[in-house]
Amino acid sequence: MKDRTKSFFNIYSLIFVFLYLMPFVDSLSGAFHDKYPIGQVYRLLFFILTLCLLICVSSRVFGLIVSSFCIFVMLQIIVSFSGGYVIKSIQDTIKLFTPIVLISLLQISIKKKKIHCDSIFVLLDFWSFVYPLLILIPYALGLGGAAYDGSVGIKGFFYATNEISFIMSSLVLYRFYVLTNKLTITSIIILGIDALCLLMIGTKTGYATIAVGVFVLLWNILKERNYRKIYKNFLFVSVSLILIFIISKRLLVLFSSIFERWSYQRYLSNSTLDFLFSMRLRRLSEAFRSFFYDYYFLFGWGFGGELAGKINVEMDFIDLLLRTGALGFCFVFLLYFFYVKKVFGRSLWGTIIVMWSFALSFGAGHVLFYGQSGMMLAINIVYSIVIAEQSQILKNKKKHVYDGSNKSICCDL
Repeated sequence: MKDRTKSFFNIYSLIFVFLYLMPFVDSLSGAFHDKYPIGQVYRLLFFILTLCLLICVSSRVFGLIVSSFCIFVMLQIIVSFSGGYVIKSIQDTIKLFTPIVLISLLQISIKKKKIHCDSIFVLLDFWSFVYPLLILIPYALGLGGAAYDGSVGIKGFFYATNEISFIMSSLVLYRFYVLTNKLTITSIIILGIDALCLLMIGTKTGYATIAVGVFVLLWNILKERNYRKIYKNFLFVSVSLILIFIISKRLLVLFSSIFERWSYQRYLSNSTLDFLFSMRLRRLSEAFRSFFYDYYFLFGWGFGGELAGKINVEMDFIDLLLRTGALGFCFVFLLYFFYVKKVFGRSLWGTIIVMWSFALSFGAGHVLFYGQSGMMLAINIVYSIVIAEQSQILKNKKKHVYDGSNKSICCDL
């Protein structure tokens, strides 16, 4: 315990100070979005801090990432100059590299025991409590913004609906993971609150995330055959949620408006696939026509291209290809694959968390090169690697202390 305390209170703890502040900063940033660049300043300082800490733990990795970043910036300036959107392209390049730097920093810091992997789980526990409060409190007070159309769904003071939906989706999956290892009334209640907030935001991907979490949890139940305890706890939560819905007429109106919006979208859609992707697929033909015939194939048209009328598909991997070209796309894709390859085949939950994070990034966008959701993606990847390593240790039958939540087993990433 003494060594763990020493490893926590050091210069690397500054990264967690920023991460603990993230929900509050983004809520304030959303509330004053048109007045003060709170989120931009926060993320620029965070990016500089992570680079400074990275050079302290690994000058080699720092050199590789900074070299890549400088090349990206140079190319973004070149392709964006004629369109006059250089500043936007540089800003989004910083957002693209923020999760990349954060993943590298946390992995190396854990490996070198500068920080303990417990810190990642404690942070996620904190976010699981704070983010719902920052959504529910404004809603209860009649404040905050609607997620869609001025009246459908809720998002507190957070600005971007897809970003807060991704964060809440990630936290809900995390809480499902916790539930498989620590089955208590408290863990179920926190999961229920997080899931309720995700439902109230009203995105299709949020509803799909809950379905994925339930499916994987049930799969684990069938494997472990611990039916009685699961049944009691889920009965408690189910009855509680049903009572909340019955008592709260306001919630019933909210969910009714969400499903009415979906019904209208389905009426406008050409097919079920068109509806599920919120009609984003319709933008592909025009986007790729410009991409291939106007010689953007190698280097793209820059992150700020939509300011000059370029198509914004809102599907991250496709937008990454359009904005950075084949060279930038391949670099980022291979880099993320390098990070997550050790997860596959080692941990069911780790694999699901990583795959679903990228699926949401592909299908709904607003993750890979966006502020708060990009940082959430980095945390998803890091803790998925941790639990994959933990799972591998358990499979190898090594003796470790286990506290029921997988948090006490740490490993070199």
